[in-house]
Amino acid sequence: MTTGHMFMAMSLDGFITRPDDGLDWLMKQKTEGEDHGYDAFMASVDGLVMGSGSFRNALSFGAWPYEKPVVV
Repeated sequence: MTTGHMFMAMSLDGFITRPDDGLDWLMKQKTEGEDHGYDAFMASVDGLVMGSGSFRNALSFGAWPYEKPVVV
């Protein structure tokens, strides 16, 4: 059976990005040495599904951050 799993960052007021699609609020968090389960999650999935806004944002990171197939 195929299953779906979700791993995302969301602000306490329910937003993923700022109105301008900015993620600066997320990058300000001090989490040295803590991946919050991200590495284990990525090891457990075969691919990623993301919205077009998230995809455009990921393109702005410089180097592509994902090794898994991505469907937009």
